[in-house]
Amino acid sequence: MTNQQIQDIAMRQSACDSSCRASDFLCPENKVVISASHPQARKYLDLPFLCDFTSYGHNIVASVSEDLCGCPRKLDNLTWCKMPVK
Repeated sequence: MTNQQIQDIAMRQSACDSSCRASDFLCPENKVVISASHPQARKYLDLPFLCDFTSYGHNIVASVSEDLCGCPRKLDNLTWCKMPVK
């Protein structure tokens, strides 16, 4: 197994945990997504998250509670998106 294959597996798992797409970790801009439970998320996680940050070096994906979405968005460089849970 190559390092790239290991990273791809890790990003797919993080995407399940963070309610986003694996490709979101490779975007040039930061992302904020609504945290939700996912059937393939790691079982020991207490989902949904209040606030969790994940990075693979390209950007930051913030998985946050829906309660935080009403907060003033002080960071203009964050892209807010809502992902459906599969």
